[in-house]
Amino acid sequence: MEALYNYITQPETIVSFIIFVFSLWVMRSNVNGKLKDLEHRIEKIEDLDLDSRLTKMQVDLDWIKTTLDELKKKH
Repeated sequence: MEALYNYITQPETIVSFIIFVFSLWVMRSNVNGKLKDLEHRIEKIEDLDLDSRLTKMQVDLDWIKTTLDELKKKH
């Protein structure tokens, strides 16, 4: 038990632990940044997809309106 205590209290071990914790913190912040970037990109893609669907629906509605107007003119 004393050998473990001596190992843990050595300056090299403490510095290694601090470096390990700091590197975990850096990796966590990098992953969080990348996740936020991905979420932002997904939102943009979803917005573009919704816009394209709305545009297609508007084109379809315009086509239906034009067809109905032509049918009204014929009768």
